[in-house]
Formats: sequence, structure tokens, C-alpha cells
Amino acid sequence: MYSNGFPVCRFLILSVSSLLVLLLAGCGNDDDGVEPRRVYDLVYSLNITGESTVDQVTYTVGGKDVTLSNPTDGWSMEIEAGDGHSVGASAQGTVKNGEIVLFMRATSAGKSPITRIDECSESAGTPTICSLDIPKVTLPK
Repeated sequence: MYSNGFPVCRFLILSVSSLLVLLLAGCGNDDDGVEPRRVYDLVYSLNITGESTVDQVTYTVGGKDVTLSNPTDGWSMEIEAGDGHSVGASAQGTVKNGEIVLFMRATSAGKSPITRIDECSESAGTPTICSLDIPKVTLPK
């Protein structure tokens, strides 16, 4: 069986072979070797009691510091951060007849929560300057 000098059988074999090669080339593992990033829910909060005041609070996410002036009692910030990001917080203020509590918690499915707290208290009625620090940590994979 010839069509214009080219065997139809050879044409069919080449066509089917080419089609199979294209189909098989599309198959395979979609894994490009890159692990998916782990996402953390990150909460920073500040509790202020008594006659205490906070001048500023600074929190870190992704290596970037964000500073807020004169936060009030109950201030909190909820954000997402990826593994490998550096997180931490600090606060400065004056404590009198009460306390200042700085809190950070990072949670991710399948991982133990990372919780850090620093606090400063005073009960004698003498204003005391207070510096709170939650050292920076790198979120694990």
C-alpha cells in the first residue's frame, strides 16, 4: 500500500509513535524537588494593668521590624509567616501598681506551638521603667 510513493503502514507507525512519545512526555512526577513552605499563624499581644503605660511595641516578621507607638491594653496583631522567617517582639514602658505582659505564639498544623512571654510588674507604687524582650527565633520547617 503506497500513497504518493510513501508506504501508508510506515506513515501510521510514525504517526502513532510520535503521538505516544508526546503523550508519555507529558506524564511523570510533578514534584520539582521543592518542598512546600509551612505557614504559621502568628499572634503578638500586649496586656497592661494598673497605672502602667507602654511607649512602644516592636514586632518582627520576615526579618522586618514594625514599631507602634503608645499601644493600649489588649493590643494584638495576627499575621501569617512562612518557615524560615525570623519572628520576635519587644516593648518599652513604665509599670506602676500593675504589670505589662508581652506575648507571642506561632502555630502550624502538625507542629508544637512556639510560645514566648516576657513580663514586668511593680506593686509598691513606684514607677519603674521596663524593657520587655522576646528574642527573635527562626520558624522551623
